[in-house]
Amino acid sequence: MNRAKLREQIRLMRREQPRKLVESKSKQIQARLLSLREFLEAETVSFYAAKRADGEVETEDMIKSSLKKKKRVLVPITDKENRRLIFSELRDYDLELVPGTFEIPEPKSEYRRICLLY
Repeated sequence: MNRAKLREQIRLMRREQPRKLVESKSKQIQARLLSLREFLEAETVSFYAAKRADGEVETEDMIKSSLKKKKRVLVPITDKENRRLIFSELRDYDLELVPGTFEIPEPKSEYRRICLLY
């Protein structure tokens, strides 16, 4: 099976999961993450902003919790032209995100704070 077919198959499996199951698994992941020593000690964390319709792990509460803990939160922006991801600092989940490339939430242009990662 080629890579594109495998990705599509996994996407379909995720979308077919019951909403309650996605929510439950997301809460379990959040609880584990928030208790990790590495997370507790981190000043900067990176998340993707999940697309609800795709059955992905929901990251909204994790992002908001990180912001409340005064952590610097980075989210990816798809740079289609150069076929790469770049990261931007997110400060307000509810205000700054809009559907971007592939309908994945990304910061609005006026809220892009590009961060170089080395």
